[in-house]
Amino acid sequence: MSKKFGFDKASSGDNEAADAKGEKKEAPRDAGATQTVTPPLPANPLQSASDGASVDPTSGSVSVDDAPDDDASGMLAYQNLERHRKEKKRRRNVKVAVGVCAAVVIAAAIIVPRVLTPADRGKQMPATAEVTRGDLTSSVSVTGAAQPASSVYVTPEVSGIVQDLRVSEGDTVSKGDVLFSLKNDSLDRAVADAQRQVSDAQAQVNTAQRGVDNANASYQKALDAWNSAPDAESQAELTDPDSLYGDVQTANDSLGSARSELDSASQALQDAKAQAAKRTVTAPASGSVVAVNARNGAAYGDVAGGSTTSDGTGQGQGTGAGWAVQIADLSKMRVATQVNEVDISGVAVGQTASVTFSAIPGLECDATVEKIATVASGDGSMGADGVVTYEVDLLIDHPDERIKPGMTANATIQTQSVSDVLMVPIAALNDYDESAGTASVTVVTLDGDGNIKTSRDVDVKVGDQNGSDAAVTGVKEGETVKLADEGDSADGGSGEGDAAAADGS
Repeated sequence: MSKKFGFDKASSGDNEAADAKGEKKEAPRDAGATQTVTPPLPANPLQSASDGASVDPTSGSVSVDDAPDDDASGMLAYQNLERHRKEKKRRRNVKVAVGVCAAVVIAAAIIVPRVLTPADRGKQMPATAEVTRGDLTSSVSVTGAAQPASSVYVTPEVSGIVQDLRVSEGDTVSKGDVLFSLKNDSLDRAVADAQRQVSDAQAQVNTAQRGVDNANASYQKALDAWNSAPDAESQAELTDPDSLYGDVQTANDSLGSARSELDSASQALQDAKAQAAKRTVTAPASGSVVAVNARNGAAYGDVAGGSTTSDGTGQGQGTGAGWAVQIADLSKMRVATQVNEVDISGVAVGQTASVTFSAIPGLECDATVEKIATVASGDGSMGADGVVTYEVDLLIDHPDERIKPGMTANATIQTQSVSDVLMVPIAALNDYDESAGTASVTVVTLDGDGNIKTSRDVDVKVGDQNGSDAAVTGVKEGETVKLADEGDSADGGSGEGDAAAADGS
């Protein structure tokens, strides 16, 4: 027995299912066929009746015998309905997303230009500056290397093998202190030879002296006898003293020659001793030992032979060249810098400078310009760019003890300093006559939005200037002046430099 359940009225959901089914597949029609209308499906075609029968989608009844076929047909219809709903929802979401994106793009095209562009595109905020009072300064920045203000380079005056080296870098020495000594046997031999020559010369002097003494004695004896004779006949029997006077003269001449030889030999001995004394090298001045080139056992100068060090390394017959020890006075330091030819005209001896050192952060030393070169450094160019520079020496009177020779120094030379003047940016000057020192400035007042409310031209006298500011008279401190518009210079022409100066102020 089969039970049938009719469907009196289709729900809205059933109508959608029917529509979907109709869209998915439409039953074929012919002229002689009778159109069959499929009744609407229940909300869940898989749901069984209470007695276990399924719904017949074609008859609207539940049949126990046809349950398997009816279940498959209901499942297919339900799946088609679900796919239709998802596809419809996806298309609707895509349309919404596209609409939102289009709205965002249109809004951005309308709003962003209004935000980024002032409302009044033809009007820009004016560039202004305040009249200030202070010190007008100009400076030149340079780099260089620190060196002792004074130093001596000790070079041995004689050759020899270095021995007894007593100093090293960093030691402090006083004038006359022994630095090292040189071994040179030839100097000892020279002293010995000179001493023998002195001895020989002294013996010759002694011999000549005895000859003088004998000649004088003979002459004096003859003279006394001659003068004691009672008469001429008695004198005639005596030796004439005049005949002996020649012997005295000859003896004196021999003594003078011997003494001259002795003097020469003595001087030679002194020279030999002085030369030998140079083997001991002493400090010519007090100061700090900043460099030592001498090494124990090394041959210095034109000396033959060599020595062997404790490790067996032979030093051979090499000859040392250059200085052996550098002694510097570190109580003052000098910084040698190079100044560009564009700036050198503003640098003068006596100007002040501040010096810093990369190796000593936080240290700043006062210095003064001590010397300016007359001619350009080297061949007149520095580096591949061909910039001409001049050497300028800066003197640090009281250097910090941490400063070492050779340290890189950064210096700022103050080339101009005018105290307590009114200043305006150079870009604020209008109709500037440099030869007469006259110009005008536009004094303005601003409203709350920074726009110019009032303006008036004021004549000013222009004094000293630096790269960005000028000292003026004729305006008051705190007043606001208008800067030249971009493309306008202080004299009314085109002047990109003034605009740059305005930016620098």
